[in-house]
Amino acid sequence: MRKAMQHTDKLCGLDKIELPLPRERIVRKKMRNTIDEKSIAIEKLKAFKETADNVEEQVTIAVTGPSGETVRTRIDAMGYDKETGSLVIHEYKSSPTAPLTANQEKAFEMIRGGAKAVVVGKGKGVFKGGFELPEGTEITVIRP
Repeated sequence: MRKAMQHTDKLCGLDKIELPLPRERIVRKKMRNTIDEKSIAIEKLKAFKETADNVEEQVTIAVTGPSGETVRTRIDAMGYDKETGSLVIHEYKSSPTAPLTANQEKAFEMIRGGAKAVVVGKGKGVFKGGFELPEGTEITVIRP
């Protein structure tokens, strides 16, 4: 086993981490990516709140297709468009090529195809558990 190295980057508020040398760079990169993703999402969410009302973030939904298959996924933000009053879902990605998760891809396709989608758990704000997304809900994947 390789000797652990102590590093003192104050990334994410961590003063000291002891990791084997090869993993240290990987962990630092993942931590930087996480910080970048969160700052991008915060920036995009702020812009979304200017064009939508009742915006809530990190809402979990379950989508049930015609065959009875149910897919759960968490969406980054949803709210009502200030001009049209229609429900809009935003999914924020941190790079032009960042993929949707397998469940996001499946759930979004099902929603676009008219499948029933419901907020699960307690929900947030006006989107309480059991809230049904209206058919035709717009889903926008936003990339830098």
